Amino acid sequence: VPLDVHVLLEKAASAFAVQVESRGGTLRLLTGATPATVTADALHLTNIVHNILENAVKYTPGVPEITIRTGEASGAVTIRISDNGIGMPAGEAERVFDKYYRVSTGNLHDVKGFGLGLAYVRLMVTAMKGTVAIESEQGKGTTVIVSLPGGQEGTV
Repeated sequence: VPLDVHVLLEKAASAFAVQVESRGGTLRLLTGATPATVTADALHLTNIVHNILENAVKYTPGVPEITIRTGEASGAVTIRISDNGIGMPAGEAERVFDKYYRVSTGNLHDVKGFGLGLAYVRLMVTAMKGTVAIESEQGKGTTVIVSLPGGQEGTV
């Protein structure tokens, strides 16, 4: 259905702000997309955003600095979620979308998970006729970019 992505992102940012602020960090929402209407499934898009934000918090061992930014490109609304976490080595970013794949952290097991979250993200974004990509640099952080088709006027 058509929905206002900014409303959805405001709710998600509010849900994660307490967790981020309790660690001395900040979570910023910069809404640049106009209009911000996408054609999507509200429940799955909420789960997608929560999954990405959860990873941003989980993979930032220090003080989290997370930015959610919206924009537009070629009739689509883009959502960019950036963090200052551990990042990934070159060549790993595309593999994190594979089911059960987890970036190796050596013999450390301090971050729990099954390697299903980003596989779900890609599956649902693709089902909504969108795209998802990751930009990451080890030691500098990660940005997840979700692009969804723009919807019609009238939002849920």
